[in-house]
Amino acid sequence: MSTKKLTLLDDGSLNSKDEFRNLFGFWKTEAGASPVYARYVNRLSDLKFTDALFFDYGEESFYKSEATIDVSSYVDLSDPSQAAETLRSKIKVGTLYEDFATEIQVPVTTGEDLQAKAKYEYNYYDKRYEEELMETDTDIVEILSIYGLASEANQNGTVADWLSSPTVDSLVYNKEQNEEYGTSEKYKKQMVIGDPALTIGTWEEDKNNFPMFVELHVPYNADRDIANEIQDTQLAAILMRDIVDNDNVSNETNMGPLESREQVALSAYLQTDNFVESYSLSTDSIDLLDYWSLDLGAWEFPRPLPSNAMFISNASHAEFLGGTQEALADQDGDYTVSIAPFVDVLRGALDGLVQKYGRTYEEIISGKPAHSQFLMFKIKKSLAASPSATVQEFYFYNAGDETSGVQAFIDTQVKYDEEYLYDISAYCAVVGSIYEYSEVSEERGVVATVRPSIRLYEIPLFSSIGRIVMPPPYYPQSHIEQIKGVTKAMLFSFDTQVGETYAVPLSLTDKELESNTQLLSDEMRSIDGEILYRSTAAMSGVQVYRMPTPPSDYEDFKGNLFRTLSTDADLASDLTAGSVAKILKQPPNEKFYYMFRALGPHGETSNPSPVYQVELYSDGGVAYPITRLYEFGLESSKTPTKSMKSLLRITPAIAQAMINEQASGLLDENGNALAPSLGDIVLGLEDKILFGKKFKIRITSKKTGKKMDLNITFTTDVVKTIVSPAPTQYVPQPDVIKPDITEPSGFKILDQLGVLETEPDPDVITPGGGDGVDGY
Repeated sequence: MSTKKLTLLDDGSLNSKDEFRNLFGFWKTEAGASPVYARYVNRLSDLKFTDALFFDYGEESFYKSEATIDVSSYVDLSDPSQAAETLRSKIKVGTLYEDFATEIQVPVTTGEDLQAKAKYEYNYYDKRYEEELMETDTDIVEILSIYGLASEANQNGTVADWLSSPTVDSLVYNKEQNEEYGTSEKYKKQMVIGDPALTIGTWEEDKNNFPMFVELHVPYNADRDIANEIQDTQLAAILMRDIVDNDNVSNETNMGPLESREQVALSAYLQTDNFVESYSLSTDSIDLLDYWSLDLGAWEFPRPLPSNAMFISNASHAEFLGGTQEALADQDGDYTVSIAPFVDVLRGALDGLVQKYGRTYEEIISGKPAHSQFLMFKIKKSLAASPSATVQEFYFYNAGDETSGVQAFIDTQVKYDEEYLYDISAYCAVVGSIYEYSEVSEERGVVATVRPSIRLYEIPLFSSIGRIVMPPPYYPQSHIEQIKGVTKAMLFSFDTQVGETYAVPLSLTDKELESNTQLLSDEMRSIDGEILYRSTAAMSGVQVYRMPTPPSDYEDFKGNLFRTLSTDADLASDLTAGSVAKILKQPPNEKFYYMFRALGPHGETSNPSPVYQVELYSDGGVAYPITRLYEFGLESSKTPTKSMKSLLRITPAIAQAMINEQASGLLDENGNALAPSLGDIVLGLEDKILFGKKFKIRITSKKTGKKMDLNITFTTDVVKTIVSPAPTQYVPQPDVIKPDITEPSGFKILDQLGVLETEPDPDVITPGGGDGVDGY
């Protein structure tokens, strides 16, 4: 696990008043560097230590150690003859000195091995639940708590149903109970006994049954002896209660603040891979040895918890009334539970800890840091808009999973899109030293007595600001269709597209930027700057963006929202549809550029659809859309052109292209066939013939008003062919005559006349071609 080293120096360590010790070593700090203990190795080698291991000084005192220092070998190079005497003169007998300097590994919040983190999870959309949740009269403490429900479920099996199905009805019930009895106020300070994961037990996975939750991962260092020993004494709940209740004022007992509590100033130095951050830390501190001696016995009398605090554990009071830690700490006056049997157990645990981790005087003067561990954690929750106003506090001991090295705390008492600030701190237990010089003589030398002490310091670990937002949907499927008889509008239809993809988020509003920033911070829904877009349910609407000019990128669509379409099937009910269609107006013969985004139930926006270039072509009452995908940066600077044959087709009518047999001399007045004369072939059966005449066709632009004239002449050519001997009964056919269309220079009007279709005539014998295939 990646960690950072935090060095804590109390005033006694950083500014030691012990002149004797300062001759041999002291804590040294330099700007931009982590503190180090500077030893005078040569001077230390002149001293000789005789240590007496820890021993008991009496019932009211804890174990101490004693060291005898022989200074006769010490040499002061400035005055060797007076060396030992000069050294003794710097010792003040009976003056107490403190040394709580320690180094502890704290979790990192960035990097590949991300351990300290907060996950803001949205599971599913429950419209009625969220509407009730967002009511102004819904207090945070009234929202269902997974820990509170799990604790109650240990005593009442029916409560387990709420864990598997948190509904609006249970939320309303909580609000009613709180209004009548104030039962939810106790959720303002929640104290978890034991591992939070074990407290939830088999209901841990029920966190996914809640519409939303925040999960905080709090790492801890490997050493946990102090936390385990304290919890095994059955007095961990009482200690937690006294730490949480800063004033410790009770009207029943008229007890005041803890005598073991004081405010201390520390100098903190946080070393990372690249730099060292230093800052001053004012912290609330409790000396556990003084707590046992001066404070613990006072709480043997019944003392109820404040109304804004509660205990949570996986133990049932019915199993062993008064035997659980909550019963010891939360005595409501109906019964009296003596803590006396556990007081000696706590004393034994503290004795064992000071013997195990306490330092000798030689270790202190040589610069060995004090041993330290995380005892318990505190999570302070507030609204990001008002960070100084705490809305909830959560406390739990260092009792997480040994294999993962992380404790997970789950907060289900949250509202959608409400920005929260979580400040996570640890109560660090430092096994420091309080020492004094009890004797200075030529016979015994210098005698130093060391009393270890376990002092708690509250130190900040990390903070997290975030909000719960729903993952955005996938972009919609779109269709653009012609409406028959309509020349100034088209039918746009959209369907929910089920699927998922990762994409770089597009933020077209400040609100979208906030949501996308939150999603990017969630490692479960983002990869390398891309967030997950997923649709598993029907979209709630579609945003239609439109621009009259080619966009250079998606950012150009900012401020160009054209329409917002809703999929609500019935505004008076919760019914919704997965698709929507709308007729949208668009001027004809102009290009527009469209982009579409799907909307989720809270207005969350999908990633953008591909951009479409759409033109509603209209000419003489006929209109149809011309749609193509548009790619950024591929807009050509050339003038767009279209083939005229797709817009203008000039071809003779069938009657004008048929042979006039009588006018061509092929039939007499009686209809008898005459010998053909190829030079006199006449086309056209109408009174006014087409071939041999000139025509002017004028084209006028509706957009610009410009005019273009086409001068056209229809002519005929005579093509002579060599006819092979024909089979019997073969009737020679006239040569094929094609009209000639003269086109003006620069324009290609017609490539061909097109296919002439006639009904089959039973009297006409269709000849076979030279290749044996029937045809003309």
